[in-house]
Amino acid sequence: MTLHRQQFELLFLVLLMGPMVLTSYWLGINGYPDIVQGLWGDIPESVRGPYTANMFVAATGFFLFLHHLLRHVDPTSVRVLNRFGYRFFTVCMGLILVFSTVWMPLSLHALDHGRADLLLPIEFVLWLVAIGSLGITIGVAKLERSPTWSWRLALLGSLMFCSQTVVLDGLIWPRFFHI
Repeated sequence: MTLHRQQFELLFLVLLMGPMVLTSYWLGINGYPDIVQGLWGDIPESVRGPYTANMFVAATGFFLFLHHLLRHVDPTSVRVLNRFGYRFFTVCMGLILVFSTVWMPLSLHALDHGRADLLLPIEFVLWLVAIGSLGITIGVAKLERSPTWSWRLALLGSLMFCSQTVVLDGLIWPRFFHI
């Protein structure tokens, strides 16, 4: 598979920042074992299992739309929203990955130090991730005039990803998290 330079940039970003996101989560969980459960806030115990399961649904969706963007979108001719080129997706992915890396350390720091003043910045970080996710979804939705299976899976994948980043993490989680 030969990648265009812009596709390589997107892939490089994912390969660089993806492990950083996972590392921030791993370090957070292992570095704060006494307070990591506080990340759930007041989310009922009965909801935590489905919430966690949806994280895997979202991860699957991530790979569905990423595959389409890397294998089935021509970076030299694509126009997103009649204005932006392929780098639109790289910018959106940057928002998702950079601010996903920030979320857990910031939230655990707020819990560990009783910093209620960080609730608004935490919510802002989550909304930057959500904006990136919505950008990917809107961009993918506007790509095709004659839908292919790859495009349908990419759109479904982006919606699966948004179910986590926009609905659960952007809208629901902040209402239950407290310091």
